[in-house]
Amino acid sequence: MNNAEAVKESIASKLLNMAKNVTEQSKDISDRVSDRLMPISLKEMPPDPSQLIGQEEWPKYFSEVREELFAIKNNLVAINNAIDRLEI
Repeated sequence: MNNAEAVKESIASKLLNMAKNVTEQSKDISDRVSDRLMPISLKEMPPDPSQLIGQEEWPKYFSEVREELFAIKNNLVAINNAIDRLEI
């Protein structure tokens, strides 16, 4: 592996780690919003099947990034749903 490949790998690794951190943070916020609003919310609706990860084959790295992005999207959808279920 030459120096340019090592730099690219390092950047790719950093990018994936950033995506994982944002995913974790969005999950924590989603859980917190749900827990805090539960006493004044309607019953949770089942998840929308259109939110599932696509079945198209991608190279491993891009597949991992895609999974993190779908998780972030699902966490944001959960936050939005929690707000929509408010009874106030």
